[in-house]
Amino acid sequence: MGSMLLLIGMLLFMMSLIWTTGEALKKDLLEGALALVFTPFYSGYYAFAVDYARWYRPFFISMAGVLFSLIGYLIG
Repeated sequence: MGSMLLLIGMLLFMMSLIWTTGEALKKDLLEGALALVFTPFYSGYYAFAVDYARWYRPFFISMAGVLFSLIGYLIG
């Protein structure tokens, strides 16, 4: 059970990282190219940046992924 929660958490976190890179590609070509080159830094920063006015979903998905990963690690 713990390993399944860990896997689900990592997949959720990776989905939010891919989502933020895709948003950068839609916004501007240069920013998108830099986001692809520096994916761990760019996506890692913007996965934890929250904008409550726009209900920024990648933040909440990455938080759920981190929570599932921690619970799965502690259980397993």
